[in-house]
Amino acid sequence: MISDQPIADATPLIKQVVALMPGVTVMAVTTELFDTIHEFCKETQALRGECLEVLPANVNAMSLASDGNLAIIKVLTVQGQDGLPLAPRPEMLQFMVPNVSGSPTRFACPQPDRIVFNALPAEDFRFRATVALTPICSSSQYPAVLFNQYYDAIKSGLEGKLFAQPAKSYTNAREALKRLNAFKAYKGYARINAEQANTLADPPWRYPRWA
Repeated sequence: MISDQPIADATPLIKQVVALMPGVTVMAVTTELFDTIHEFCKETQALRGECLEVLPANVNAMSLASDGNLAIIKVLTVQGQDGLPLAPRPEMLQFMVPNVSGSPTRFACPQPDRIVFNALPAEDFRFRATVALTPICSSSQYPAVLFNQYYDAIKSGLEGKLFAQPAKSYTNAREALKRLNAFKAYKGYARINAEQANTLADPPWRYPRWA
């Protein structure tokens, strides 16, 4: 469950940014921090987790459950109970999935957190889905991996967005451009790493439905 996973307190970063920018409020920094992290996660898919689920017999679709302050933004891979990967087939959504019995071998996702399989299992079908996640609420606490691996990226984005705010005592277009360019570069690196499956070789988030 989410509550059992490592969480990092963003308060030190928030205080550091408040000290850097006279006139900025804690609320403004906290809000901009959420926007920065949300953008980072959606564009890079670097925050990943695993859903361990059971598809009931004679059912070919189900929604994945997320917990706490995280939402599923995309199903990346699915493995069957034999450990073999299922093939993603988006074209399945263009027609009704046939009601054929057997172990699923393909899947498609009509929504980010919903999976449709190409067959109806005769018995409960256990599977593991790797998913991309993003926080959904502003907070001072976020998954620790974001700060352990991407601290510089998040700090650059946060400071750049704040410096870019117009007509503030801390407005600084030059510093905003420098930091936002760095943030863009960091997102590119993180996206490549995530696509190569090198970012989180052992995803920390798990939503167990079966032991």
